[in-house]
Amino acid sequence: MIAFLNEQLAKVEAEIEQFIINRGRASIETVGSYEIMIERKKEERLKLLTEIEELQNPTFSKSSKPKVNPNFTKIKQLIQKNKTEQAIDIMLETWSDDEAIPVLSARFHGVKRENRIGILSHSQYQLASNQINHSLLSILQDIENETL
Repeated sequence: MIAFLNEQLAKVEAEIEQFIINRGRASIETVGSYEIMIERKKEERLKLLTEIEELQNPTFSKSSKPKVNPNFTKIKQLIQKNKTEQAIDIMLETWSDDEAIPVLSARFHGVKRENRIGILSHSQYQLASNQINHSLLSILQDIENETL
């Protein structure tokens, strides 16, 4: 069983590396999608590592697993579903001391308003929205790295 899990772990790590390479080559419009895929693979990797540790060390305590804020997953899902405003609201409530989130919130609302009144074309709006989503995912990644 451990051998199988190690094989799966190697595959997941190779996929993460490939996504990172592809993200570097991607246009700004698709970078956010790669970020989401990388995060999913990292979560899968963490689960595999935990399973391997539990099998190798029966005294391994489930309470010793890193505690992931459930908002991380929810926010990533909202961004993936293009519900940026809801994601921003949760981030503002959860991390009110982070200075970058209100700035991105204001930028998002400004871009949304400019699109609504016709100042921005749809492609300009989409580009700006993707840039904001990428920035939100970067902030989430930074927060997640600080907590682990």
